[in-house]
Amino acid sequence: MRVPPPPTDDELEGALTPALGGQIIGLDRRRAITASTFPLEELDVRVAGRRAPVALVFKDLTAAAAAARPAAAARPVGVEARVWSEILPAAGLSSAACVTTHSLPGGSRHWLFLERVAGRPLQESGDRDAWVGTATWIGDAHRRLAPLAGALAADAALPVLTAAGHDVWLRRAEELAGAQGRPVVAAVRRRWPEVVGRLVRGPVTVVHGEFYPSNVLVERRADGLRICPVDWETAAIGPSALDVAALTTGLEEPLRSRLLDSYADARGVAADDDLRCSLAAARVRLALQWLGWRRDWTPPAEHRFDWAAEASTALDELDA
Repeated sequence: MRVPPPPTDDELEGALTPALGGQIIGLDRRRAITASTFPLEELDVRVAGRRAPVALVFKDLTAAAAAARPAAAARPVGVEARVWSEILPAAGLSSAACVTTHSLPGGSRHWLFLERVAGRPLQESGDRDAWVGTATWIGDAHRRLAPLAGALAADAALPVLTAAGHDVWLRRAEELAGAQGRPVVAAVRRRWPEVVGRLVRGPVTVVHGEFYPSNVLVERRADGLRICPVDWETAAIGPSALDVAALTTGLEEPLRSRLLDSYADARGVAADDDLRCSLAAARVRLALQWLGWRRDWTPPAEHRFDWAAEASTALDELDA
């Protein structure tokens, strides 16, 4: 599919004017520093009658822009816009404000306009409180979103992560993992029923899908920390352990256990052996995803990790 050219200033102003409630008298735009699968711009919008520009992030969710993702990781067009505009507000969750979404006739364009948060990615933070706050945020989110999961799945608002979907990543890892990864993937294959059983057993919720520290913005304000997860493009109905695994992968003890305890407290569940085994299974599943992502793929800095070693360690922890 051909990727359409970037929208003109006039097109952006036409989409934003109804949402901002005033005449737009100026628009400054620049490519965002942060990475995303989709084209991302920072906008400073000057509106008549307002002293300060409105600081926004513009994300072009057009389907063609997601060509870099394997089919197994793709999501229907409009999933992220619906998360921001409907699902998070319905659950009473605070994050960056969704200013507006905009779709052109025929579905040729899907745009998302968000508040630009004055925060930095969690991965750049050495503040323990920021990490604990993020674990608490996602635990509370999973608790609030769980009652919505059934209805969202029923009307196909979000995809459902099934055993068959997890199997795809095992097959991809078997095909694409390098020499270092193949013995580990073979070990995962031998224990796959146990791993996937952990993933599909038990209650589900709305998951972010890639809840890595690079996808969480943290803003320190006078009234405390503001936690803003972003990039909900892989949101789905699935096991909550996937998000916890993404947040804690690569962390050392005792911080990892501290985050799991904070998550469990906010979720309203016990941080017991069952939860820890589910987390280990999710870590195996995430490792397979990156081992089998794509043959010609060079991971960004935030995903450069020894995923074969991670899968091996997580397999051992299934027995702990």
